[in-house]
Amino acid sequence: MQEIVNGNPALRRTLYTVYAIAGLILGATQVGFSAAEAGQPLALTVALAVYGFLGTAFGFAARSKTDATPAPQSTVYRFHPED
Repeated sequence: MQEIVNGNPALRRTLYTVYAIAGLILGATQVGFSAAEAGQPLALTVALAVYGFLGTAFGFAARSKTDATPAPQSTVYRFHPED
C-alpha cells in the first residue's frame, strides 16, 4: 500500500483532503453537541479517537515526503533595514 500511495501524488493529495474533511465534520459535530449542551454520542467519541490515531500515520507519511535540505540562498529573502 505504501508504494501505491507514495508513487501517486494525486492519490496522496486526495487522501489528505478526505482526512481533512473528515476532521472538519467530526470537529463540527462535536462542537454542535457541546453548544447544545447535549451528551456526546459514544460513536462520536470513538470516531474522534480513531481519527486522532490515524493522524499519526498521515503525519509520518507527510513527513517522509519533505526534504530536510535548506532552501538555496537565492530563494531566501533577507530584510535589511538600511536598504
